[in-house]
Amino acid sequence: MNVRGKAVQLVLVLVLLSGTTAPFASVNPDWYTVNFYQDPFTESGEWNLRDGYSTGVYFGQVQVLPSNLFYSTPGAVWNGDITLVITSPFPTYRFSRAADDTIYYPIELNILRNGSTPQTEGKLTEGPSEVQLNLSRYDHPTFHFIMDIEVPNDNANWRRGYYFTSFSFSLFVDYGKTTEQQIGSDLFVSTSYFFRQDSGGQTVHTNLLVDRYSTASDIDVPTLQRTQGSLKVAGINFFSDDSGDTSYKINISPGENPNGVFAFHRTNGSSPPIPYRVFVPLRYANASSDREFSIPVTTTTPSGVWQDSFELGITRVNENGVNYTTGEFTSLIQIELVSN
Repeated sequence: MNVRGKAVQLVLVLVLLSGTTAPFASVNPDWYTVNFYQDPFTESGEWNLRDGYSTGVYFGQVQVLPSNLFYSTPGAVWNGDITLVITSPFPTYRFSRAADDTIYYPIELNILRNGSTPQTEGKLTEGPSEVQLNLSRYDHPTFHFIMDIEVPNDNANWRRGYYFTSFSFSLFVDYGKTTEQQIGSDLFVSTSYFFRQDSGGQTVHTNLLVDRYSTASDIDVPTLQRTQGSLKVAGINFFSDDSGDTSYKINISPGENPNGVFAFHRTNGSSPPIPYRVFVPLRYANASSDREFSIPVTTTTPSGVWQDSFELGITRVNENGVNYTTGEFTSLIQIELVSN
């Protein structure tokens, strides 16, 4: 029997103004090679926050390089106005307890250029955080992500159990300008425990969290329609302290009508909806759906508890050329956890 549990709605917003056209980008995103790396140990759920592994934790890194296409394109001009944008589904950066996410340990995130020089004036504690990188064509530093976690000194029973956190790292050229281009992104998820891994009881606890990206606002539909391109709009995070035989899946459906199709709807006045399709990058990069679909949860930590994280993207926007009226449009995507 399917048991439907937690549900979250993701809001997508776009504004279509008459008489305007999207400016041509000053750079080609394909001129950049972006390499993200997360330390596998931070994903394992096998490290104990209480054992002193809480300060100077190497989370991972990113490096931006000119791509082969950049070097082979005559007249290509390097634009190093690059910004790293960091978000989290929590109001402040934290490790939260799976059994009760009101119990958490604050995280301070440091961005170190080449692993040693701070890239910001202070440590980052809440998102969205915007970090200016400023890269020249011939300067290819590696930016390390370092966590300091504020962990108490006691071993109180109510603190013990399984903990998790999630971060989205996105890179933009000309961030906040009309020529803004996203050149890369990745979702980092970290799991750990405090003193011991179990939740201290027989009750199963689950968490379903959605990190809505800034790209989910002011979506440029004309450009997506013209290019039939795609856009990542959110990170989905599922965590549980369940190590039993329960199976889970995550349903993705249109929030306005679960039995309908994904579409943008005009907020004031009438206009035909603008359809689009939803896909899961990396996992199902070549498949998309115009209506409800499910993602089975198949991942467990080495300690045997369920977890899963993936990004959601939209693509094939208005591929049939619906004639719509200009104005403000929104769309709801419902994300729902189902257990068997």
